Amino acid sequence: MNQIDYTTTSPRFSVTDNKQLDEGFTYLNAHGYVVISDVMSQDEVNMNKELLWKFIESVSNSTIKRDDPETWPSFSSHGVINGLGIGQSEFLWSVRSNRQVKNIFARLWNTRQLLVSFDGCGVYRDWRYNSTWKTNDSWDHVDQNPKLKPDRCCIQGIVSLTDQNQRISGLIVYPRTHLRFTELWDITKNSRDFVQVSSDHAITLVKLLVKRGMDQGRTRGKLVHYHAGDLILFDGRLVHCNSPATAIEERRPNEHVDLLHYVLLYM
Repeated sequence: MNQIDYTTTSPRFSVTDNKQLDEGFTYLNAHGYVVISDVMSQDEVNMNKELLWKFIESVSNSTIKRDDPETWPSFSSHGVINGLGIGQSEFLWSVRSNRQVKNIFARLWNTRQLLVSFDGCGVYRDWRYNSTWKTNDSWDHVDQNPKLKPDRCCIQGIVSLTDQNQRISGLIVYPRTHLRFTELWDITKNSRDFVQVSSDHAITLVKLLVKRGMDQGRTRGKLVHYHAGDLILFDGRLVHCNSPATAIEERRPNEHVDLLHYVLLYM
């Protein structure tokens, strides 16, 4: 089992500061991921939460009610919604069309002629309320085919509508594994971009310097900490997955049960 660092906070680079944004892109190149802050205002976050609930309630014919957790079904083992028209929903178009989101990707690729996938979003429910809501972990993967697309050709983005940390849930990354992408040739069996990576694959090993020379140790995965309104960028070649909450605090009586949301973009 790979080691995961759940507690160390992630550096954040503000989109409002050009120097910080350039430093963020440098961090992305080196580590394979980066957190860009100040992308959405709180008003924009709230508006997009409302649009997501509008979508969920509409496609369920109002059988799902935002104020009644008893109506929230167990629909996914990993929290991802990628059907029911979500890709063309008003909600996702609102996020894709956000001025700062487009500006960041335009600056990253040095063009305003951008292509975007019509993917979905992720929804986590507080599994302290219902243990069946707990999502799976340890489904490490990459979202780019090592044989057909060995170079950087896709930067994925997550726009988060909530704070995410070890008490909630979030994205697990294996820093710098994008630099060892070709090592996944041996497990790439078809033309799909999704390639699952087993926990004992060589790419999850890293050279560690010890007194007697070079030894093999585990690459330490990291839970990326971010805030509502942040944009998380990561290379399509980076090994990653998502994780349920790990630092569990007992629910308070009558504590509000909320959905935790993120939006996935590929550009």
